[in-house]
Amino acid sequence: MAIGPLPEDESDQTHPEEPAGDVQAALTALTRAESRTHVDQREPLDLSGLHLAGANLRDVDLTAAYLVGATLMDAYLVGATLTRGYLVGATLMDAYLVGATLTGAYLRGATLTRANLEDATLAGANLLGATLTRANLEDATLTGAFGVSVGQILAARTDEETVLPGWLYPLVGPAMARE
Repeated sequence: MAIGPLPEDESDQTHPEEPAGDVQAALTALTRAESRTHVDQREPLDLSGLHLAGANLRDVDLTAAYLVGATLMDAYLVGATLTRGYLVGATLMDAYLVGATLTGAYLRGATLTRANLEDATLAGANLLGATLTRANLEDATLTGAFGVSVGQILAARTDEETVLPGWLYPLVGPAMARE
């Protein structure tokens, strides 16, 4: 039985705007700390490369999880814990990360365009090459963030409550309270 040719690259494939109900249920089970009590603590969750656009991951525990190259556009990650998470090259465009904890997360090359990171903690996060265009960093904490540039901060939305690495204040201080 012939099944036809496979697409040459993934851009030929269409992806749903949000996960199917059974996929969302599986994600919910996998990402709740109480659901992973039987899993060895040294075994991190690996969701790398998955298309998780529109997923509801509110208050999930993704500590040290691998989300390398994952697509999380429009994902709902309010209150999520992504401490030491590996999100290298991940797409978080328009994602809701209000109050999320990304302490020490690896966001190198990640796309956070228009992501809502209000009141999020990115202390010690690696933001080298990350796209923060129009990302909401109001009330966010970026103390000790690595690889963050003046350009990234100026492209994002900040306010007087945004906490930046100390060396950035002399360079962007006057622009901090703009809309």
